[in-house]
Amino acid sequence: MSFHPHMIEMLERNEEWAQGVEDKDPDFFPNSARGQNPHTLWIGCADSRVPESVITAAMPGDIFVNRNIGNQVHLDDNNMLAVLTFAIEHLNVNHVVVCGHSNCGAAAASLEASSSVVPGKTPITIPTDAPDAPLNVWLAL
Repeated sequence: MSFHPHMIEMLERNEEWAQGVEDKDPDFFPNSARGQNPHTLWIGCADSRVPESVITAAMPGDIFVNRNIGNQVHLDDNNMLAVLTFAIEHLNVNHVVVCGHSNCGAAAASLEASSSVVPGKTPITIPTDAPDAPLNVWLAL
């Protein structure tokens, strides 16, 4: 079986990272395997440029995460509600952070789509996607 060069590079970086963590703290992985105790639930954007653990210099186990396009929280999003409930009731997180970022493509797409909306008549959609495409369904919420 052959892997794409990007996948090989990711696996190699993961091995280097794991070795570096183990070199600094030999007990990290055994302790981590016993369970998580995050202090924060982070609701952030899925944008690949803003990973929460990188921008906060957090270690695995520090932050419980839910990411989606545009860091949205909707009351009819069962996944979001399940993450929120689990984080608060089972992990006992102390903080819930909803974090946006500058130059967000999801926010820009929403703003662009909403500029052509006639209130009560036109649903917000991305014209290049089918009306029932997941992104358009999300925008219509």
